[in-house]
Amino acid sequence: MKLSKDQELYRQLTEQFAEELYNLAEKDINKILLLQKNDRDILLVELSKIMMHYNTTDNVLNLSSTEKVKISNKLNKVINEAMKEEIKSETDKITEILKKSGLDKYYTNSYILSLGLIFTIKKVDDKVLNRIIKKTIKGKNYSDRIWDNKNKVAKLLRNEVKKFVNGETNLNKIEKLIKNIFNANAYNTKRLAQTEIARVMEGLNDAWQWENDIKWVLYSATLDMKTCNDCGQYDGLVFDIDKKPVELPKHPMCRCTYIALPHKGYRPKTRRDNENKHSVNWTTYGKWKEENNI
Repeated sequence: MKLSKDQELYRQLTEQFAEELYNLAEKDINKILLLQKNDRDILLVELSKIMMHYNTTDNVLNLSSTEKVKISNKLNKVINEAMKEEIKSETDKITEILKKSGLDKYYTNSYILSLGLIFTIKKVDDKVLNRIIKKTIKGKNYSDRIWDNKNKVAKLLRNEVKKFVNGETNLNKIEKLIKNIFNANAYNTKRLAQTEIARVMEGLNDAWQWENDIKWVLYSATLDMKTCNDCGQYDGLVFDIDKKPVELPKHPMCRCTYIALPHKGYRPKTRRDNENKHSVNWTTYGKWKEENNI
């Protein structure tokens, strides 16, 4: 199916707005990672203090049994409190990101369609939004996975602290190990958040397409950070709305999407400005939201 110039413009604008949504979400994800960095630094400072206040041999702790228990309890408390706060903070923040990204995906679709058609804007039903956000994959949703990830991190940290207190690990080695664990913690958080954002955005995208009687969709893999072979085989192909070949996202951190193809009655009112991207941007979308009380 060859796209008309107007449909091609719709595709370009959809990808433009999707990229903006991902960029905005990325800024919020980075705020989450700052908390993790702070937790890492607090733990490293505590380890350094211990090295300065207790007996050491060749940069390795040499403690009595009583001292080992005391220090272990103190460090484990720091770890447990940090992970408890991360679970709460990340669950709350990611929930907020998912809701915002999903709603903006739904309404940017409407905004772009409104550039070329007059139609009744339908608002997202809260039940639909919550169902999509809380959807489980293999019996778990994103909050369950955050809890699992943090408990794994806590277990790894407690294990390294135990070795440190028992004199099996020197300060330089444990610092490196702690940083590696927190680096993995940050990667897992980012991976989970990006994948869930893509899932929720695509869930709202699908709901919007059915709500607005879209008949055809185009598979786009251009927003994926690195298009894999499985994704690439569908890129640029057009499918009937009820014959989408795969459910998206196909894999962690996948940014593939199904782009609606409006019918031939779609005629952008400001073609020249649209093509130059002068009047179609996040600011004009924001004004449109205000005008439509969204």
